[in-house]
Amino acid sequence: EFYDYTFMDHFKQPTSMFITRKDNLSYITARNSADGALDGVKYNHTILSVKFIEEMEKFEVVVKNNIDSTVLTSHFDRCIWAMGFNGTPKRAKAIDTLCDRDGFKGKLIHSVQSGQPDFEDHVKGKRVVLIGDNLSAEDLAYRCVKLGVEAVYVCTRSGMGQASNVETWPSQKVEIIGALPLQIINGTDVECQRYTWDTESEKYVVVAGEDSEEIFEQDKLHRLQKKHLKREKVVVSENNSNCWTSVYDEYDWDDLPTRTKAAAKLIGYSKRIWNNDGDTAYSEFDWDELTGEQQDAAKLLGYTKDQWDTDEESSCSSSVVSSVKSSTILLEDINTIIMCTGYNPNLGVLSSDLRIEMQTDNILPGNWKMSNNLLSADFGDISPARVLKFMSGTCGVHLISNPRMMYVQSWDTDIPLFEIDVYAYVALAYCCGDIETPSQDEMYKRCKKVINDSMDNPYHRYEADPAYNAQICQIFERDYGHKGEDHWLNDSHDERN
Repeated sequence: EFYDYTFMDHFKQPTSMFITRKDNLSYITARNSADGALDGVKYNHTILSVKFIEEMEKFEVVVKNNIDSTVLTSHFDRCIWAMGFNGTPKRAKAIDTLCDRDGFKGKLIHSVQSGQPDFEDHVKGKRVVLIGDNLSAEDLAYRCVKLGVEAVYVCTRSGMGQASNVETWPSQKVEIIGALPLQIINGTDVECQRYTWDTESEKYVVVAGEDSEEIFEQDKLHRLQKKHLKREKVVVSENNSNCWTSVYDEYDWDDLPTRTKAAAKLIGYSKRIWNNDGDTAYSEFDWDELTGEQQDAAKLLGYTKDQWDTDEESSCSSSVVSSVKSSTILLEDINTIIMCTGYNPNLGVLSSDLRIEMQTDNILPGNWKMSNNLLSADFGDISPARVLKFMSGTCGVHLISNPRMMYVQSWDTDIPLFEIDVYAYVALAYCCGDIETPSQDEMYKRCKKVINDSMDNPYHRYEADPAYNAQICQIFERDYGHKGEDHWLNDSHDERN
């Protein structure tokens, strides 16, 4: 509820604790359209590109009118990104690959498709698997039960999402499965593999059977679908499949030829992403969604349209399946698989120099140790992960490399509307000159201080440091009962809380 426009101001009567989405939209729109604030909004327009013109010191924004298909180019002094980070569905491509490879006979969808009219047809009386265990999974599990599902299985790797924290489900139709799909058998049975966190490699690894010494990094399962550079053919002897690898696979970023590095940058690579074999903002794009310049860059790196779109590396998967047969769970007669795997920011319209990254390299000193706190005695010193979940390249609303570019966004909070409101006022103050824009050096110092302070706070570090998060979860489970229920941290009456 906004402080300057209350529910009573809008609805003229008391409201229930939770208002409908329709009423919520009406309330938000009315508050933010006061004094003609939305009169300048161009509806039914699609943004095609945004870039900063150094010579003009202005942003060039190209948009298309969806009504008459005309294209308009305009220039602006400031650019504020306010599109949110839930821009495009983030599909688990390993699941796409698996279902296609093994011939899944049921329906495979992303949670974003749950709003389609035929969703009930894929759920009512059916056996459903949800991939992921956070908010979307919790929401859809309840909805599936309401629609008359036979059974819901929530597949999770970490078991720390919102759905996994639900103690009792309606009608006892929902079961949390601490495993991820490994293969489809006979078109309908889903075999799932258990994983655990390995502190040394900082990856989830397969839980091996008693008689097996094999540990298969879960990261490899995802790499079946990552868009690696593909030039040089190799043969996997076990199944005689053709797999693509790259002539540059063993190259570090600094070893790449200049022209190759420039091409890699055009499709979103940075030094950190390249050296850590990560995905770029364009990994979710189809070939036809890339610009002509980006397609040329991809070709220089060895891609063809078919290789980019169909991801031939998945043909290596048979050898993966045969090497991890231990510690699996079989879910039989599955009719529908729903990916509750979240979203990616749709930053494709921004030139690469205007984009932010969703994580950052660990910039802490090599000898860094967390300050003593109430949890130190129970958990000891835990080394931080190499990559932390802090936004990279921003300070407050500013893009550090170009402070004229700003981001107004809710950064994972329980009060998103209020937080967005605060950032909007701050951005406005900078645009109007009411607040002086800090120098780049000052912004870097502020960011470093935020990271240092956050990493010294157990609650903040738990969210930002995958190594700390996983280690605490393991210790909880090992020493303090299911999900640490016997630890004082989960006892609201303990004075330390």
